[in-house]
Amino acid sequence: MNMFDDLIAQRGLSLDRLWVFDKIASADCSLIRAADKDIGRAAQFARQKSELEKFFGASLTRKVGRDLRLTREGEALLGIVREAFLRLVDFRAQCSRLPKHFSIGAGDSLLHWLVIPRLAELQTSLKDYSFSLHNLQNAEIINGLLDLSLDFGLVRTTEAVEPLMRVVLGAKTYALYAPRALLPHVENAKATGKELLGSLPLAAQSKQTHFEREFEKATTGAGIRLSVSLYCETVPELVRALKTERYAAVLHAFASQELDPSRFQQIPLPFLNKLSPQIALVWHPRLLKIRGEAAEKLKGLLSEALRFTESGAAASPSKEHSK
Repeated sequence: MNMFDDLIAQRGLSLDRLWVFDKIASADCSLIRAADKDIGRAAQFARQKSELEKFFGASLTRKVGRDLRLTREGEALLGIVREAFLRLVDFRAQCSRLPKHFSIGAGDSLLHWLVIPRLAELQTSLKDYSFSLHNLQNAEIINGLLDLSLDFGLVRTTEAVEPLMRVVLGAKTYALYAPRALLPHVENAKATGKELLGSLPLAAQSKQTHFEREFEKATTGAGIRLSVSLYCETVPELVRALKTERYAAVLHAFASQELDPSRFQQIPLPFLNKLSPQIALVWHPRLLKIRGEAAEKLKGLLSEALRFTESGAAASPSKEHSK
């Protein structure tokens, strides 16, 4: 008797049902979100999850208040499903000579100024790789790495938890960027960064990122009353607003890459130095075992290509790798 005969003999297990379970888990166990708010499809997903539970003889989700959460068995099955699917995707790509696909999660500004430009350079020698980029906050990236829904992530070094591995890329620093056309209208031409923050019309992110929360605390603690005239959702929107020369904005040093110094002045904000975190490339060691040589090669290339100095320029290569 083949050791897999019993798996096939019983009803309830299929790739489709396992795919549905992955979608449910990815939607925080919300059936209606997993089904894209389609009530009929959500009912079908519920039935397929129930069939999987009957097959394995264990509940895959449990009630916590009004929400559903994965059980210990559900979390274990999710790990098995994602590992199997990753292996199948890679095997199919190998057999069909398709590009090896990897996902990278990072915050908006890092994607905009660091990942996309450096990845574009890398892909000249990585023609057999393709990528998907995901604009996520640190906690979302860590969760994605832990459950293998993300391959690599860029996060603050303090966010990297066991068993994730990391290599430090650089430290983000922030400054006030102001159109020179606005500065003559400031009463005191020698005003400090703190004073300018309180007098210039600002464009800021409406999204409550970690930086935005800490920036608000820092300015309040410094007694600065901000004058925000425009709220934007993304960093590219902030930069576009800045380029109208009607607003100033607080951005990190990478902004200097695309702002003409004859039109925009970078004004240091020393009181924000404590908000300059080290950024690391982070991955799950299990990912390297599952995805093999292609993932190992990419990890090494990203570790070097994404290094940066505080000014946003390419940093010199380093051998520093830490857990």
